Amino acid sequence: MIEILIVDDHPVITKGIKYMILEKETGINVDIVSSPLEIDKFLTKKSYDILITDLYMPEMNGIELTKKVHREYPQIKVIVYTAYDIYKHFKQIMDAGGAGLLNKTCSEEQLITTIKCIYRGEIILPLDLCNC
Repeated sequence: MIEILIVDDHPVITKGIKYMILEKETGINVDIVSSPLEIDKFLTKKSYDILITDLYMPEMNGIELTKKVHREYPQIKVIVYTAYDIYKHFKQIMDAGGAGLLNKTCSEEQLITTIKCIYRGEIILPLDLCNC
């Protein structure tokens, strides 16, 4: 079972990803948190394989969150999943310890494939640095 925690301040996005895409897949379980400031409550109680985070959130951006998770929970792989310009932030995300980077315009198939590849230990980069 791949255990995933999604961190995004837009509940419609997170619920859509969880119920419409990820939980349709066998072997994936998803929890949601709406604020990066709440993740420790989840991460200290349950073991997650992957954290999917938005890039821009009010309390802490996805790069800062990736650094925190990489430092405090190094076993968790972080995917930054954003509607913003992934090319502009690529180096910062990878330097922060990110394992994957996707634009929210990518297909459902690409999101699921990325999760499975990262779960296996691969690092996923946008295709042409990337046309999702």
